[in-house]
Amino acid sequence: MIIKNARVFLNGAFRKASFRVTDGKFAEISEGTEELTPAPGEPVEDYTGNKIIPGLFDIHTHGCLGYDFTVSSAEEDAKMLRHYAAHGVTSVLATTMTNAPDIYRRACSQIGQLAGTVKDAFPAKIRGINAEGPFLSLEKKGAHDPQYITAPDEAYFNELNTLSGGIIRLITIAPEQDNAIEFIKKHTAGNASDKSSALYVSVGHSDCDYDTAMKAFNAGADHVTHLYNAMNGLHHRKPGIPGAAADAKAWVELICDGLHVHESVLRHAFKAYPGRVVLISDSIAPSGLPDGQYSSGGLPVFLKNGEIRLEDGTLAGSGITLFEGLKRCVKDFGIPEEEAILAATYNAAASVGLEGRCGSIAVGLDADYVVIDDNYNLLSVHIA
Repeated sequence: MIIKNARVFLNGAFRKASFRVTDGKFAEISEGTEELTPAPGEPVEDYTGNKIIPGLFDIHTHGCLGYDFTVSSAEEDAKMLRHYAAHGVTSVLATTMTNAPDIYRRACSQIGQLAGTVKDAFPAKIRGINAEGPFLSLEKKGAHDPQYITAPDEAYFNELNTLSGGIIRLITIAPEQDNAIEFIKKHTAGNASDKSSALYVSVGHSDCDYDTAMKAFNAGADHVTHLYNAMNGLHHRKPGIPGAAADAKAWVELICDGLHVHESVLRHAFKAYPGRVVLISDSIAPSGLPDGQYSSGGLPVFLKNGEIRLEDGTLAGSGITLFEGLKRCVKDFGIPEEEAILAATYNAAASVGLEGRCGSIAVGLDADYVVIDDNYNLLSVHIA
């Protein structure tokens, strides 16, 4: 199939281009006025006046529609994946939350099985697991159940990863926990040689200071879980995780709903961490549902006027899709369009070593793309 006459997001900018999709991959790209010649019987779609961007990759999403990857059934996971796809998100890391060990084991096993399922049944692709918990800090637990938070446990992690089929790609660690630095060193040692199947360590849900955070980054961590949230803020004498992340040139997640992080701070982050911002939804079970009381991570949560909070008022996650967050960044928050798109596509993939598979419109990558108009109305979603 040939797609022509669109403004296509290529190498970080929009260009007039045509491209060919063959066997689910971007097979050929032609920029400018030179169009591709269709083979006999080859379909051609004309998108004059519209934009095409890579399919969005949400590396941090717990759920939606009342379901949660940690406790949902396979059928419920399928509904979530269809929902993501319908909203422009073509790839996800199924994100788990701190919970009872048996529940966590079941979740890893089930997600691992779904990750290999054909796309006809589950349109959005599960590219791996983001294990947010249980190796967190009690002081910065956020919406995680404190009774199951623990220091990094090598045997427990290996069991979970084995059950998942080895697809835990990202894990949050509080560096001040016992064994944390040793865990990080061990599990990131081989990343340079095999990045596409490596484990990436994210610093987050942590009360640590700048020096401890730098120890984690020097040990091999290269990612920050929802920057500014569930950590100490950036102080001019106590730079903490935000300061360490800038010095270490780590990837930094930003929840892009405009609630978890003020829009001014979002704009500042794109300047302070150039090329390293990853937009995430951090959506949880009530996302996509009307106001009411729900459950997330085994705890009661309350959705009201777009905000999801615990009983004590703590923000518990977002109620948006990544596409809605991207749209807000571009249309409402003043984030440069090209930077925002990269943060929701290429940067997301690169932060977990998958830029050679998805996140861009480039020859050889999965042909996942989204068609939008200039007002960021979602016109169609295509998944290889």
